[in-house]
Amino acid sequence: MKNNLSDELDGLEAIRSHSSSPKVPIDFKTAAQRAGLKESYMYKLTSQRKIPYYKPFGKRIYFDEDELTQWLLRNR
Repeated sequence: MKNNLSDELDGLEAIRSHSSSPKVPIDFKTAAQRAGLKESYMYKLTSQRKIPYYKPFGKRIYFDEDELTQWLLRNR
């Protein structure tokens, strides 16, 4: 019974990791909170193009959560 349950959980995890759920961008304020940075510093990073961001309509700044995490973890 224990092996079957473990196998099922492994199978579900595999399905979950391969699912094609659409990525939802996070807004500027949420990104700053998740990164633990002040908004003014985030604006500085975006203006210097040191952090990956998107401006699809020319005004609001959005971030991809995976890219933000990778950027935060790039240096030890």
